[in-house]
Amino acid sequence: ELMHDVTVIANEANSIEVAIQTCINLICTRASWQVGHAYFVSTDKSPRLTPSDIWFFEDAKANISFRDITKQTEYETGEGLPGLVFESKEPVYVTDVGDTNFYPRKEIGLGLGLVSSVGMPVMIEKEVVGVLEFFYTKRGGDS
Repeated sequence: ELMHDVTVIANEANSIEVAIQTCINLICTRASWQVGHAYFVSTDKSPRLTPSDIWFFEDAKANISFRDITKQTEYETGEGLPGLVFESKEPVYVTDVGDTNFYPRKEIGLGLGLVSSVGMPVMIEKEVVGVLEFFYTKRGGDS
């Protein structure tokens, strides 16, 4: 049902930004994820992911430091969760961010209780044009 709703949103939106924002809101609400964010591919120099102003926060005030550090964080192919998604063109799920060594925002995220994360590619045909990232306050598999 979620995939159907996301597909309908993507097909009916008048811009990619509106589609992405609506999808992030829907996914976070239905999956009970506390934070959702979108990166877009920039090809100004070398292909890299740049942060957008598209967010979902269950509690925006509590996550302001995470938003502020994210605004300053770009990812090259293969770097961090967004870069791994960009490189693989596949979703990447991390059940415990604390067990990883590739998260530049790990300490701030963990300090806010953001323990698990998932990244999903935004594709146009076979090309990644963005990456959605979501964060959850429980370890993957915990209820």
